Amino acid sequence: IDQYSWVYFHKSQYALILVLCIAFCVVFRKHFRNLGTYSLTLGLLTFALYLSDSYTSLAAAALIFIGQLFDYLRKVEWWKKLVAAIVLGVPGLLLGIKAYHIIGENRDLLTLGERTLIWNGSWETIKNNPYGVPDFEMGVDIFGYAYHAEGWKMRTYNCHNVFLNQMFRFSILVGGIFTLMLLLLLLFAIKRHLSFTTISIAVA
Repeated sequence: IDQYSWVYFHKSQYALILVLCIAFCVVFRKHFRNLGTYSLTLGLLTFALYLSDSYTSLAAAALIFIGQLFDYLRKVEWWKKLVAAIVLGVPGLLLGIKAYHIIGENRDLLTLGERTLIWNGSWETIKNNPYGVPDFEMGVDIFGYAYHAEGWKMRTYNCHNVFLNQMFRFSILVGGIFTLMLLLLLLFAIKRHLSFTTISIAVA
């Protein structure tokens, strides 16, 4: 907790910033000096994302890279697409299956790693505190706002969701505006430039 909470309320906020930075680099990749600096930057951001211990954000970053790859493959000859499908597709599928089993050993994937339980519990807390809890300190139950999510084995002090966290800290109104602004920006980006990369960034 201490490694992030002095700047970010929860690691999900830190991970979101990293995913947005990756998306920014992918969109403006032509402005990098060369392929080396571009690859190094993405490597550092991805490594930082790995250190954040956010599986969801790692999947989001992978989705962005896949979208970029699809856009590249759209422009090349059919035989290059076939080679890419064999060289990248098969190992990628096997790696995805392996990752699914590894994560499944530690998390209940049917509840997205207990996230749905936490979201249900946090929403009840948000409804009871519609104006937010701006003075709440993560991990310190001095205000009595921590909650027990049904089916969750331990007490949790944040919503494990960027949008719900904003509602929890700053009110339903502020969190709702934040969510709406982000969705509108993504829809505007897709409308302005429809591509696999843009759609993958929006989904991520």
